[in-house]
Formats: sequence, C-alpha cells, structure tokens
Amino acid sequence: MTQITLNSINRFPIKGFTVDQLQKTSLTIGKTILGDRKYSFQDGEIDFDEYDPQHFRKTKFIVLVNRQKVASLNTSFDAAGDYLTIKKDNKILIEGDLTSSSDRREIEFFINDYFEGDLKSDTKILFAQDESGYSFSDVKPKCISILNLASLRQFEQDTGLTIDPIRFRCNLHIDGLPAFEELNLIDQNLKIGDVQLNIFKKIVRCPAVDVNPTTAMRDTDLNKLLKQHYNHMFMGVYAMVKQKGEIKVGDNIMR
Repeated sequence: MTQITLNSINRFPIKGFTVDQLQKTSLTIGKTILGDRKYSFQDGEIDFDEYDPQHFRKTKFIVLVNRQKVASLNTSFDAAGDYLTIKKDNKILIEGDLTSSSDRREIEFFINDYFEGDLKSDTKILFAQDESGYSFSDVKPKCISILNLASLRQFEQDTGLTIDPIRFRCNLHIDGLPAFEELNLIDQNLKIGDVQLNIFKKIVRCPAVDVNPTTAMRDTDLNKLLKQHYNHMFMGVYAMVKQKGEIKVGDNIMR
C-alpha cells in the first residue's frame, strides 16, 4: 500500500488573499489552523460583532468568487506581529500593523482605491477580539480543509489542464491516497503524528476556483468539468481536529 504523506500546510491569514505556506503547525481540538482566515475585508454592509463573531456567507467579503482582482495582489503576513504587506509585481504598495487602528485605516483606504468603486460599500478590515480562534471560513464549523493531490492529478489527466492546487485554497495537501478516495472517508479518521482528524464533509467547489492565481483572470470552468467527468462538483474534504498535536510537512498519514 502506498504511504500517504502530508505534502504542504497552507494558511490564508486574510480571507480571499495570498497563501502562507508553513513547514509545521500545532492543531488544537475543535479549532482551525491558528491564524487561518483571521482577517477579512468586508464587501458591503455587515453586522459583524468582533466580541461575538458569527458566521457569514463568503459573498459578504472581498473574495475571488466575486472580486477576481484580488488575485492581482500578493500579500505577505508576519504572524508574530500581525504585519501585512501588499505587493503587486514585486513592488510594495502598502504595509502596516493590523493591530493598529491607524494602519488598518490606511490599508482600507488603499483597498477602496484599488477596487475603484467596484465594492458594494467602503471596506473595513474585520477580525474577532475573542480567544476562541474565530475564522472567516466558508463553513461554520471550525475545521481543516484537505486536498488529495492524486484527485487533482486525475482531474488534470482527464481534462488536459494544468491546475494550480492553490486554486482550491485547502489547508492541507496530502499525497498517496488513491484519486477521489477521500470522498469515501466521511465519518472516518486520518492520523498525522499525534493529531487525529475526522472527515465530516465533502467540499462543493464554487466559481472562485476558476480564477487563475497568477493572472487574476477566469480561465476555466472547473465545476462544469467536474460535473462532466465525475457527475459531482467535489474537490477536497473538511475535517475536524479530534486530537491535538503538531504536524509538519513530510509527515506520514495513517487511515
């Protein structure tokens, strides 16, 4: 039997924006990856209470599904100081400390100008003040998203496309599991070191995956192709952390 391994760990500090790839991270029961989707830019009016954060659908924020121009910006995030740098074509456009109200305001002004009135209203950087590890995830449960690279390779082979796995914005990329076998593992566990993950839901993809992360152009219709080839629109699964511990790239995974 082929060994299943952890290929990469991905965190998205700002919902909808650039990936932050980690070599290792600690996972806590009932939580997401620390700092994943910690911040977001609102798109339109939203009654978000930072002291009592509730889940909102993704279209309330600046994300690829409705603002493909997001992909034209490259963000880097220093988690130690919550320091955000926004670049385009390797040129720094703005940077600042997201714990500073004045820096946040300057970044908000920049985002409003960059999107040239395309937003539903002036944006605001949102974040939670609680200690529960709130995440601006697409789903309400605090969970980890997993992409099986074998499924993606099968999809590439069947469509003739080359597809950047980051299009699917999953936290963990795993390799060694047969293509689409993850879809048969609902209510089953994966173990990575001391960490135990319980898979509970298939991920239905949305049109955000059609935005090329390099060109910021919609250049595919992956949902149509998934439906055409497999009669479903799943790519990836969600899992809950049931046992805490540290994971690192290259770790073996047990079923």
